[in-house]
Amino acid sequence: MLYYVFVAPFFIIIMYLVLFTTFRFMGYRNIPYEMFSDSPLFHREKNIFITNTEHLKEYLTSVHPQMYSVKVDFKGLPPTYDNFYKQYTDSIVDISSEYNEMLESYVEKCNKLLVKYPVYGRYSWEFKMSINNLEKNMPFTIDKYIILPKNTLEDLLQSYKHGHFKTDFIDTLIHEKTHVIQRFNQSRFDTFYKTYYKHIVVRKFNDVIPDVLDKNHMANPDSNNSIWLYKLKNHTYIPMLVYSDNKIKSFAFNIEDYRDVIDLDKAKYDFGYRYNISFYHPNEIFACEFTGYVLSNMSSDICDRFINSL
Repeated sequence: MLYYVFVAPFFIIIMYLVLFTTFRFMGYRNIPYEMFSDSPLFHREKNIFITNTEHLKEYLTSVHPQMYSVKVDFKGLPPTYDNFYKQYTDSIVDISSEYNEMLESYVEKCNKLLVKYPVYGRYSWEFKMSINNLEKNMPFTIDKYIILPKNTLEDLLQSYKHGHFKTDFIDTLIHEKTHVIQRFNQSRFDTFYKTYYKHIVVRKFNDVIPDVLDKNHMANPDSNNSIWLYKLKNHTYIPMLVYSDNKIKSFAFNIEDYRDVIDLDKAKYDFGYRYNISFYHPNEIFACEFTGYVLSNMSSDICDRFINSL
């Protein structure tokens, strides 16, 4: 009996070390999604993780210097790349705890709508919050994170406290999570686009964006640092978001004559797309279309088969 009294504690300690080591090296990514499906905030990694992602680094280096001050508040600092990088990354912070319950409730509603698409369950809901008017207070994604503006969360919280849920925000969450899924399956999506959007896309634009266009290019991290060429009016065009006169618009520029410009916010109607479709990149077209199907309880056999093949 005394033997077990002395040996048992050592056995327990050894088992603890083995289990700890096993889970430490497996990483939390391999823990089943269902264990955390009721909480989108179980990952609270330090911002050093998000600032070290290749996706963020590639995105920030793709931004034209003339656009730095459009995307971040320099707070009086010189508009250098180093300051741009610091102000950008400092403006992405953890979600304040006061918003957790609200986000969890919204995520629960999203999960119910997405239940027939298993790929959405394989990618956890991971949020960060933007401050300082980052990216003009628009939602976006970096790596596996959905970045939500603080002012948006504050407005939503006031409605939530009165028992109201906003469909527009459910739309935003599903849309942004679609971008996360695109990012980690981009080559599969690109292949799909060549068939599904063959009436629009030509190929990816692999050349350097001409400076005359790039200096007003409102690059979007959800595009994963890519531009697709479009065929419009029997010519090839470079589509992009453009920032001009304090407005963000979608334009396409003739690859042979940049003075030949098409307003994509008008041209999309010629292709049967509605006002709520962002038309400047196939990632955006798909995210808008698919989210619309989900929210309206409709379906597209082609899109459903593709999503469920991932």
